[in-house]
Amino acid sequence: MSVVNLSKASDWLQAVNMLPSLSELHLHGCGLVSLPHTIYSINFTGLSVLDLSSNKFDSPIPHWLSNVSDLTVLNLANSSLRFFSYTAISNIHSLCELHLSHNFQLEGQLPSSLGNLTNLHILDLSFNNFTGEIPSSFANLCQLQTFDLSFSDVRGEIVGLVDGLSRCSTSSLESLVLSENNLLGGILPHSLGGLEKLKTIDLGYCSFWGSIPSSVGKLSSLQELFLSDNQMNGSISETIGNLSMLVSLELDYNFWEGVLTETHFQNLSRLEHMVLSVSESTKWTLVIKVNHDWLPPFKLKLIGLYNVLIGPQFPTWLRDQTELMTLLLVNVGISDTIPHGFWNSCSNIGYLNFSNNELRGQIPKNIGEQLPKLRVLDFSSNSLTGGIPSSIGMLKELVILFLQNNYLSGELPPHWKNLSSLSILDISNNGISGNFPSSMQYLSSLKLLSLSQNHLEGKLPSFFRYYTGLRSLDLGGNKFFGNLSASIGESLSSLLWLRLRSNSFEGSIPSQLCLLSSLQILDLADNYLSGGIPPCLGNLSTSNDEDHNLGFQEMLVVLKGKEYLYTSILSLVHSLDLSNNKLSGEIPDNITSLSKFINVNLSANNLNGKIPENIGNMHDLESLDLSRNELSGPIPKSLSALNFLSYLNLSFNNLSGQVPFGNQLQTLNDPYSYEGNYLLCGPPLLNKCPGSETEPTGSPGEGNGEDDRDGNEVLDSPLSFYISLAIGFIVGFWGVCGTLIIKTSWRLAYFRSFDHMKDQIYVFIMVKLVLFLRKIKLQRR
Repeated sequence: MSVVNLSKASDWLQAVNMLPSLSELHLHGCGLVSLPHTIYSINFTGLSVLDLSSNKFDSPIPHWLSNVSDLTVLNLANSSLRFFSYTAISNIHSLCELHLSHNFQLEGQLPSSLGNLTNLHILDLSFNNFTGEIPSSFANLCQLQTFDLSFSDVRGEIVGLVDGLSRCSTSSLESLVLSENNLLGGILPHSLGGLEKLKTIDLGYCSFWGSIPSSVGKLSSLQELFLSDNQMNGSISETIGNLSMLVSLELDYNFWEGVLTETHFQNLSRLEHMVLSVSESTKWTLVIKVNHDWLPPFKLKLIGLYNVLIGPQFPTWLRDQTELMTLLLVNVGISDTIPHGFWNSCSNIGYLNFSNNELRGQIPKNIGEQLPKLRVLDFSSNSLTGGIPSSIGMLKELVILFLQNNYLSGELPPHWKNLSSLSILDISNNGISGNFPSSMQYLSSLKLLSLSQNHLEGKLPSFFRYYTGLRSLDLGGNKFFGNLSASIGESLSSLLWLRLRSNSFEGSIPSQLCLLSSLQILDLADNYLSGGIPPCLGNLSTSNDEDHNLGFQEMLVVLKGKEYLYTSILSLVHSLDLSNNKLSGEIPDNITSLSKFINVNLSANNLNGKIPENIGNMHDLESLDLSRNELSGPIPKSLSALNFLSYLNLSFNNLSGQVPFGNQLQTLNDPYSYEGNYLLCGPPLLNKCPGSETEPTGSPGEGNGEDDRDGNEVLDSPLSFYISLAIGFIVGFWGVCGTLIIKTSWRLAYFRSFDHMKDQIYVFIMVKLVLFLRKIKLQRR
């Protein structure tokens, strides 16, 4: 027996000792924690395969490994090596395969001694924590067929490696995988075209820049070219069109420029996957320009075009792509209708995304029959009109449906029962009317439901309680009415974002909403809610669940007096907005427990009492609006502890005392933040507080005020000032004008005297003007 394959660690050494010679030793997943440092009785000289993967070694690789002179395969993948010695391995000159991937414990610089393994065919060092550059000695590995350093934190450039390997008398490299090393970059060397046997180039998610060298067109065996998410710029070489064996081409998320013509695709008859895009900041710098009647040489299964200009007409060459499974044409400048004939080639499509264009017309009525395998449908941000076809209810595999930001009208389709897999439904910002169809109760898999900014009406349906996995509910900007259901808090325990603003809800805020311990956004603004604010709202967002990103979620949030659309960073936003309702009572002290919240807006209600003293505990607060209420008392000094506060509105309340100052509040010097609080004083208000250093001083103890140096009394409170102002207005205005209005004879005498005065002023001016002109005339003589 020359092969040993053990699954348990017990007595493995004794079992091996019974064998006179060994060609293969497999100890995969045995739970080994160590290897013996010396072995005398085992003849390992004929060992060609040693598999020590998926163990838990807490010891270095033993030195006896260097004596295994015939070893061709060494697999240490998933071994969780805590210590590692490259010395033993570097002496095994006949080693053909070295797998050290997925260890995560391997760190430090890659040893140049590995370059001595000149017979190595496979070198897999992926998923580790290396530092430094790829050693120059690796350029000596002329027999190397597979080189994988992905996810390994290496840095520097690859010019030396590629130049060296291309100079080998017979280049053997077939797979070059260096992806997911964001500090690895530089330009792609021209010598890349010298690696004639390359089948795979994967340099995605690194920092390469410049253009693709034209020499790549010489790689006649190349099947996969991945350069996604780099800093590549310039034009894409036409020699790409020479890669007749190419199957997958992914050049997305770079900074390409120029025009792609039919030449770029002329020989790509085997191409199945094509993904091209430029950065959002440089959209449409790359253009695909082909003849209207062009017939591509390929039959693609996946097309992904982002921010690449292919419009304004809908590309007719897509009709010929009858094997499509994924089609993404996002922000590609199409302002056209979709030809009816196009849908005949879509029966295999599972992912269809036409978002962010100017598509016109209507969604085909029989879309459910034409696209039976559809899982993702995205028509968002276009100019589509008409209704939502009822046949959408036939798409049994549908998971995501995006129709937002169009001009769709009519009611929601009646048939939803078969869409039990639907997870994301967004039809916001359209003209949809009516109420919820009863069949929507079967959408038990929903995680996101957004129907905001439509004309929907009625009460919230009771079947919402079946949406137990719902994480985002946005019904804002509609005509819903009635009380808020307590079942939202009782059943939707996974809810993160709840937006019901700008409707006609009434009644009190149910305390059951406090059960939503993961809730990050609660927006009930612009309704008719009454009663008090539940104190338990301070319990919101206490969950430690960090998996809050749905990947597709977007929501409008009113922050700092403006409306913002949050998308990718929505999971970082914590906001409470109860503004413009009829809420009364005091602000609960427990609100200050919302330490993660960046926005609190309770404005335009009937709230009274004081601002909570511990408001400074909300240390992440950026925007606070308590304006247009009946709040009284002083502004808490703890407000000055809010270091991130950049918007504050306390206007039109009954607040009194001195405005706090210090720290961040010094930058918020807008007096309008405190407008309408007549008993407030101190900067940035013009009203000075009694006893402040900036006030003029006089003899103390003289009545209720102090005299300034002109003998004018300085009032000791703003209230006295406004009282005297009112008295002056009554005496001055009504004492004179009032009598003129009431007594006719006085009114006539007043206007006659006014006319007489006008005549006197006119005569005076004319006399002075004549004298002035006469004087000028005499001076000229």
